[in-house]
Amino acid sequence: MNADAAEPDVQHMEPEAPEPAVDDEWSDDTGVINLNVGDDLALDAGESSDEDDDETAASFPALYAKVVGPVISEHGSWVGSNGGDEAEIERLLREGNDVDVQTRQGWTPLMVSGSTGQPNVMKLLLRWGADVSAVDKKGNNALAWTRHKVVGHDDDIVLTMPTTEAHESCAEILALAAQPWSPGNHHLFPAKQRAAAIACLHAGVLLSMHRPSCADGPPLGRAFLDAWLEHVLPAAVERDEFAS
Repeated sequence: MNADAAEPDVQHMEPEAPEPAVDDEWSDDTGVINLNVGDDLALDAGESSDEDDDETAASFPALYAKVVGPVISEHGSWVGSNGGDEAEIERLLREGNDVDVQTRQGWTPLMVSGSTGQPNVMKLLLRWGADVSAVDKKGNNALAWTRHKVVGHDDDIVLTMPTTEAHESCAEILALAAQPWSPGNHHLFPAKQRAAAIACLHAGVLLSMHRPSCADGPPLGRAFLDAWLEHVLPAAVERDEFAS
């Protein structure tokens, strides 16, 4: 980078309240770095009894029921609509509904967003801090439900649905979200973590412009910033940190 380049204007990086309104796009005019790290800015134990196994829509928590959707199968079982009502789901989240709320079986909204193939809903839940590693009472996580490869629920109506490209997209989203922070999965982190990543990235840009020892020496430059992105940010930004 040019030694006398102007300090980048990063005012547009500053997060806005309330969650999840935060600018996901970072860029500067110096040529040091240009990251487009957000692609959907409009969006943020024990065995059960037989009675618990027979869950109905009326017994589902409100957020879970909204993700499941309004479709009832010909067998009378509640099953996801494959559509997704992101606006209503986000309204429930803003009202304080727990993004990781569980049914009596231990199912979470993230699990059912995967099992019914709703990638946009899944992204929204992840941006609100949904736990990728949560498991139900049989030990199945969201990825197992997304792939319809679960144990202990062979008669679940959702498993009769064919898996589609939408299910594959959900599996890819979960795999990406489970990885340490990177520019590629930044948009799947909750708002507070995204804001922390942008602030940390800004610090790295400023340091990369610093002359380390003498006034005539070159700035630390791009190599320093690459190392900052690869090693510092993944260690500094954790998905569960700042969890609300």
